[in-house]
Amino acid sequence: LTENYKKISLFAYKNSRSSNFELLFTSGSFNQMLIRAQYLKKFEEQKAKQAEQIRRRRNELDEIQIDLRQSLNRNQVVLQEIQSEKEILNGQRSQQKQTVETIRSQRSDLVAELTKSRQQKEALQNAFTDLIAEAERIQELENERLIKLARAREIADENIRNREVAKYSKSLVRDAAVSNEMLLDNERMFAAAKGTLPWPVNSKTVSKNFGRTRNPVYGTVTEYLGINIVTDPAASVKVVSDGYVSQISPISGFGDVVFVKHGSYYTAYGNLSRIDVQKNQVLNAGDRIGLSGVAQSPLGENLLFVVRHKDYQNPLNWLQK
Repeated sequence: LTENYKKISLFAYKNSRSSNFELLFTSGSFNQMLIRAQYLKKFEEQKAKQAEQIRRRRNELDEIQIDLRQSLNRNQVVLQEIQSEKEILNGQRSQQKQTVETIRSQRSDLVAELTKSRQQKEALQNAFTDLIAEAERIQELENERLIKLARAREIADENIRNREVAKYSKSLVRDAAVSNEMLLDNERMFAAAKGTLPWPVNSKTVSKNFGRTRNPVYGTVTEYLGINIVTDPAASVKVVSDGYVSQISPISGFGDVVFVKHGSYYTAYGNLSRIDVQKNQVLNAGDRIGLSGVAQSPLGENLLFVVRHKDYQNPLNWLQK
C-alpha cells in the first residue's frame, strides 16, 4: 500500500495531477489510477477546449456588442440627420407656403395694377379721341365759315356784302389768334424739331418708359402712352413748342392734364399740381403751363409727357438727347 501510494504521489506530481489526489488516491491499484488519470486528462482537455470556445464566443460577443454599439451610434446619427432633414423640409414647406401666399398676393396686386394701368390708358385714349374729334369738328366749321366768307365777298350788293363779310370774318369756335395759318406754322415747326425739342422740365430722368412692358414672371403686358419724368416737387413745366391749349381735363390716374395742339401734333402734360394756362390760350415754346406733381399727386413727383401724331409717339425720339 505504501509502495502504491508512493507511485501514485510521484505520478501525480510529475503529471501535475496534485489537484486530483482524492481521485487518484482512492484508486484500488496503480493501473486503475492510470485509467483514472487518463480520463481526468481527457476531461481537462475537454474542459480547456470548452474554456477556449467560451473565450472565443465571449470575444465574438464582445465584437458583436461593439458592432451593435457602433450600429446604435450610426443609427442615432442617421436619426439626427433624418430629424434635421425633417426640420429643413418643414422649414422649406413653410417657406414654400409663404412664397405661394406672397405670389398670390403679388398676383392680386399685379391684377389690380394691370386693371388700373388699362383704365388709365383707356381714359387718356378717350380724352385724345374726344379732343381730336372736337378739333375735326371745329376745323369743319372753320372751313364752312371760310367758304361762306369767300361767297359773301362776291355779293354784288355792297350793304349785303358788308353785312355778310362782317358776319363770317370772325371765327365763332376759335380764339381770334388761332388761325389755320398759325396751326400750319406750328405743325411745320414741331415736325422740323424732332429730336431737338426741349424737355418740359429741368430733368431728363425717366421713371417710366413709353410702350409695352412685359412682366417677366406672369407674362402680362402693359402699354404706356407717354413717359414719366422725375422732377423736383412743384417744378416749372414749360410747353416744348408753339401751339395753343386745346383742352384741360382731369384724367383718372394722371390728375389734371393740359393738352396742347401744334397743328396735327399734340403734346400732353399730366400730373400737374397747378395749372397756369386756360383753354384756347396761345403758347410760345418755353411758356409755363403750370407746376409738376408733388408727393400727394397721383404719380408723385413726376410729370406725364405724351406726344401724339396720328398715333402715340415715343417722346424720347422727339426730345433733345
